[in-house]
Amino acid sequence: FYEEKHSRRKLTEMRSGTHCLRIETGRWEKEPLEQRICKVCVCGPIEDELHVLLDCYPYEKLRQQMFQTILVKTEYDPRLMLDDREWLKDFLLGCGISDSITRVEVSRIVGNFFKKVLRRREKILREVSRR
Repeated sequence: FYEEKHSRRKLTEMRSGTHCLRIETGRWEKEPLEQRICKVCVCGPIEDELHVLLDCYPYEKLRQQMFQTILVKTEYDPRLMLDDREWLKDFLLGCGISDSITRVEVSRIVGNFFKKVLRRREKILREVSRR
């Protein structure tokens, strides 16, 4: 029960902009947008929800697991919509799904993805700070 509650909390934080990604923490610190780059992949993009959901390469295995789980549980294949990033973001964050059963299932899966990603992010950033 705790794990599911924690996953839902992480998804809610992503939806509401109360998460620990640089897009938000930089805003709190009045850091210019262009300086809020991802410190995990260090490729230059701003660390925002879309970057974490679809692009940041250290999370690729987790992302593919998430997509596969969504396909198995709902018969939707998010990979087919990779070209429509805004639609995919809405789908993954639960905003673009009219069927409530599917929306709940996708939300559960994506929340679990965010929980794993944030745990991995914390570990990577800890290792980077030690160097």
